[in-house]
Amino acid sequence: MLTATSSAELRSKQAAANGARPLTTEAEQIEQEMRQVRAELRDDVREIVTSARIMGEWQYYVGRYPWVCVGLAAAAGFFLVPARPVLIHPDAKTLLELAKANKLEIKMETPAAKRPSLLAGLMGAVSATAVQGAMAVANHMLQDLVKPAVKPAGGPPEPRAGASR
Repeated sequence: MLTATSSAELRSKQAAANGARPLTTEAEQIEQEMRQVRAELRDDVREIVTSARIMGEWQYYVGRYPWVCVGLAAAAGFFLVPARPVLIHPDAKTLLELAKANKLEIKMETPAAKRPSLLAGLMGAVSATAVQGAMAVANHMLQDLVKPAVKPAGGPPEPRAGASR
């Protein structure tokens, strides 16, 4: 590979061979400085890109500033986690004092009793009648079961001859 000095000399010789006037030493020096600036600029850009990548990673900061990161994590946890609700169990006297202090009015209304609809009333009456009838039938059947087991000693009383029905 050619160095900066040898390439400048080569161009001077080429320019002289083509009939152009050779570059002055001052122009060569400026050209060489420009090449150095470009080379340094490439190196600087590479360094900037590398350092930007490093600074974009959170591991860099944790490794470099561990206590600051711990403090930030604790502060974030403190602000993100909601506080526990405070439960107060006041007595009746305290509640009355709070209500008076805040001019709180409490109106207790008893809910109006619902009147049953016509259909509900009829269903209630029919079901009550059915239950009473079922109880009467069950009572009659139970009496029939018990009656033959217990017979009176003299049998049924005979009707009297002079009695009218």
